[in-house]
Amino acid sequence: MATAKGEKLHRAFPGVIAAVEHIGSTAIAGIRRVQLHGYRQSSPEITRHAAFRNDLRASPDATAAYDAFKQRCRQRLPEGSHAYSDCQSQRIQHRETMAMAALE
Repeated sequence: MATAKGEKLHRAFPGVIAAVEHIGSTAIAGIRRVQLHGYRQSSPEITRHAAFRNDLRASPDATAAYDAFKQRCRQRLPEGSHAYSDCQSQRIQHRETMAMAALE
């Protein structure tokens, strides 16, 4: 998905940024507005992130459950984004494993 901000990054870093894609909201009210991941073009991390995103997009129920879980993490861990990330990492890893298995 091309965006004006993505195009701005391409112009700012010619030959460095191959693609910019919005995966989804990672905002944490009062803590983090944006989370940016950068990978080499052939990185397997791109596939992992996209598989997770596509898995959530394909299942409204899974998306709603994930959003509710993120809210619980936000409420229990107001001390910062690292604590928030730690709270949800096991659930994300489980969902990523399922999403990657579906690609095989």
